[in-house]
Amino acid sequence: MDDDLSEIRKQLVALIKQRKRVNPWSREKPSDWRPTQIPHPSSGMPFTFNGAWQFIEEKLEEGHPLEEVPLNSPPDKKGYVMKIDLGTNQRMLYVKLEFGSMEVIGRSFHYSEFD
Repeated sequence: MDDDLSEIRKQLVALIKQRKRVNPWSREKPSDWRPTQIPHPSSGMPFTFNGAWQFIEEKLEEGHPLEEVPLNSPPDKKGYVMKIDLGTNQRMLYVKLEFGSMEVIGRSFHYSEFD
């Protein structure tokens, strides 16, 4: 697990566990949140809203690599990215999260455009 982001990881998981502390979009912030277009690797069925958050929570708890990235909007904030191999012939799943006011904002949940 990446020690420098372990506290961030713990904070993200704690907020995600309280499902009322998650927000998949915001009018003020760009977002590309498409879980219903991504098949879950174990069922083949599209992710649901709650299923996407549960999957993110599991990956964070497993210690999946997490990368800190600067956000373009707002430019003074940081985002946290995971690129997840779903074990299919598809591209990687790209997940970007941001801390809001006592919540986690889901900024991205879609196939990666960068691999």
